Amino acid sequence: MRRFALSFLILTNLVGAEVISSYTSGPNLTLGTYGRGQSVLTPAGGPWTNITFCFTTSDTDYSGNPAEPRCWANFENDPRYPEWSPGQLFVLTEEYLGDMWGLSPATPGYLGVSSTMVDERWIFGSELRLDPLTLYYFYSDTIVSALEGGGPTMGYATYGGENLGNCSESLGCLFQPQGTNNYQLTGLAIPEPATGWLLGAGCLALLGLRGRIGR
Repeated sequence: MRRFALSFLILTNLVGAEVISSYTSGPNLTLGTYGRGQSVLTPAGGPWTNITFCFTTSDTDYSGNPAEPRCWANFENDPRYPEWSPGQLFVLTEEYLGDMWGLSPATPGYLGVSSTMVDERWIFGSELRLDPLTLYYFYSDTIVSALEGGGPTMGYATYGGENLGNCSESLGCLFQPQGTNNYQLTGLAIPEPATGWLLGAGCLALLGLRGRIGR
């Protein structure tokens, strides 16, 4: 019984955030001063909460050698735009074709907005829930000097026509369909009711075991 209790504790501690969706096969490009957006079709499983999102580097370096992708949203490395700082990331349930300065809770399809940013990764509150097999759209409201990927058809980035790589409020820069950015989306799967019942039963068993040992 004690061995079962120990195994149960180890297994429950291993339950944590998982990668919901990612793409890291796009090329590594240099700095670009424009906003970032990405559409993501969630897989089967979930639903998920405790969501995080980041744009990443590629899984190969400039020479084509394997590399470990990492979150990348450098807001300080472009001397042309020293005033830009990390902003927020909006999650919508429908495509948005305006500019980054028009994003707000009033935007059609608004679902949530990031609460903070840690290690170049946007963090969302526990109230945001993503369902399986659902298309979501992530848009930054600040110019992100991020490395950009390219490839499949479900990415969205702010290339403002003639203003490619040179967005500002005066010039304008609209979100337009583009290739997929390198990105990673993670979250914590919400247990099914039966799973929650099993976890609760296990905790009660542990409490009972502790009480017997205490005698």
